[in-house]
Amino acid sequence: MGTQTAETRDWIDSLNYLSLHEEHLDIQYCEHHDVSMRTTLTLDDDVADALKERVRHLDQPFKQVVNDVLRRGLGPDASQPTDQYRVRTHSTGFAPGVDPLKLNQLVDEFETEAYLEKEARVARAASERADDQ
Repeated sequence: MGTQTAETRDWIDSLNYLSLHEEHLDIQYCEHHDVSMRTTLTLDDDVADALKERVRHLDQPFKQVVNDVLRRGLGPDASQPTDQYRVRTHSTGFAPGVDPLKLNQLVDEFETEAYLEKEARVARAASERADDQ
């Protein structure tokens, strides 16, 4: 096994002690894992930052937040019923046949008419001043 430091020997001895007194230890070799599975993931920085923010916001352990996010991402959670999206209607006060989406077009037409009337008045006034001279 090569040379071992005293610290390594102490660590191995503590693992051996724990393996004799514990049924499941994540580090110890088992034929099966019936409780959980350890996996190493490499997360992109933005994903890691989002998870850390969610941990702070929810005040929950990182492991729990990651598992909850993965469950939601893999499909709907069968234990929680999903609410259907509903559109709540309300009366707009418009008569049938009036398209409220065309109101901006109507406002533009009124502004155009007002602008043209103003320009016509300015042109008439300029024309009358020119005739007076």
